[in-house]
Amino acid sequence: MPPRTAWTEKQQVVRRFMDILSDAGIYLHPQCGHRYIKWNAFPEHVWDRGVFVRLPREIIFSSPTQTVEERVARNLNAPWTDENVEIMKEALDAGEVKVLPRPLGWNIIFETFDRNGTITEVPRFTRRERIRRKRHLADEQTDSQYDSNDATTEEEAESTDDEVPELSSKREISRFLRDLHRTANIEWKGMDSSWSDLPRMMIKRKLYLAGLPDICAPQIVDDEVDPDSFPSMWSSDQRDQFLDAARSDSISLLHRESDDFILFRLVNEDGSTYSTSLEYSRTWMLKHTQTPVVNNEKTVQRQRREARENGKSSRIPPNAVITSSGRGWVVVEESTEDEEEDVVIENPKELRKQLRIQVSTRVLKQIVDWDIRGDGSEVTWNNLPLALAQYNKYVTGLPPASLPKIRDDKVIFQASHPCLWSGEMITRVLAIVDSGKFQVLPRPPGRIVLFETFDAEGNPYDSTLGYSDDWLALNMQDETFAERRAMALQKEEQKRAKAQAAAEAREKQEKKREEVKITRSMMPV
Repeated sequence: MPPRTAWTEKQQVVRRFMDILSDAGIYLHPQCGHRYIKWNAFPEHVWDRGVFVRLPREIIFSSPTQTVEERVARNLNAPWTDENVEIMKEALDAGEVKVLPRPLGWNIIFETFDRNGTITEVPRFTRRERIRRKRHLADEQTDSQYDSNDATTEEEAESTDDEVPELSSKREISRFLRDLHRTANIEWKGMDSSWSDLPRMMIKRKLYLAGLPDICAPQIVDDEVDPDSFPSMWSSDQRDQFLDAARSDSISLLHRESDDFILFRLVNEDGSTYSTSLEYSRTWMLKHTQTPVVNNEKTVQRQRREARENGKSSRIPPNAVITSSGRGWVVVEESTEDEEEDVVIENPKELRKQLRIQVSTRVLKQIVDWDIRGDGSEVTWNNLPLALAQYNKYVTGLPPASLPKIRDDKVIFQASHPCLWSGEMITRVLAIVDSGKFQVLPRPPGRIVLFETFDAEGNPYDSTLGYSDDWLALNMQDETFAERRAMALQKEEQKRAKAQAAAEAREKQEKKREEVKITRSMMPV
């Protein structure tokens, strides 16, 4: 066989990028011994791993002027032009391409950067989101028709303002907010979308908004900005006060001290000011800020997780806090009951880790307590589908992204085990377990199901996780597979016969080689 030619620069760059994704556990499609990305499915694979990817803007966006709304409204395509290959190579050499854990509650799959250092966050690509974004783009295009009037003469513009003063003031507010975002290097997503996301971006970048009239402050409901307080919903009095403050350069984004957790410095009608973080909860504040970790003397022990098909893994106490992890192992901190009362963990990252191990341990314990086989034997996550199929039961309540991932009729430990669920998934599963919806039920005859889950709209549907018909026929005791089971058993017999014949042929060849060696050794020299 002729030697393989040297790798091209494009192949080397793509291969290095694939190695980064593979190390993070993101699924890559194998083909002819190579790994590659199906770009239209890439966002979902990133989302399911509970991470986000940091990479150059040119790899995700089709052009320098393309907005996030336009990007999310369309599928991804392979980006590997000669120019993008060179940009990606520079980013890889500088160590800027990374896969990072996605913070709890964040909707982000890509964080892009350009050569000027501008950061752009790209939310999750879903079909429903693309449809919504397309409608939003259509609305913005309609609104942009009003902006085109700015190219007319001054007299025409003044007459338009006189006829539609509300539209003119909203346009001026939108332009001021857009310029304000750009001065702080914050992405502009439109007036209402950016206003809704502004508190999170400010607390993340240690900023606060000074000079805003008290009457214009966002109203917070369940740690979200109330849509009724969006700028587009402001009354004429709110718009006038905001524009008066904006025209006098009173409104600005300023840096705050690390220990000064404020979001707004509002101005009362009498001119007095006060600082506030609005009605955001402490949980929300901890989620988006990094506070000092309280160090305590604890017993640090390393427990290895075995990624084997039988699913046997080291027991991690429910009160343990994961401090670091790697391939097949985790380091946890475990405190005694006496210490537990004095320990207060305020770091959001540590809180998420602790919540993940507690919820995953609770789910796995629940599966054991179900006693699916009826003999008291332990059922692990990796053999849960097999036990459900063989004993005519199914599990209900879990979201689709939390279900076991299957490849070649085997559970993939690295892509589906509860201890590897994302922070958002842990929160959703915790709510489901607390509500009692996480159950195992007897499977009715004729119903082919392993897990009853639900789609994005909340409609339930049956799932067999993608197992092949042969696997289902061999393991699921149902009359539906009677004919298929006979064919599957015949195939299994043929496979075993071929394997046995191949083993016998190899054994005969080995014996023949041994006889030839003995014969040659006995021949005179």
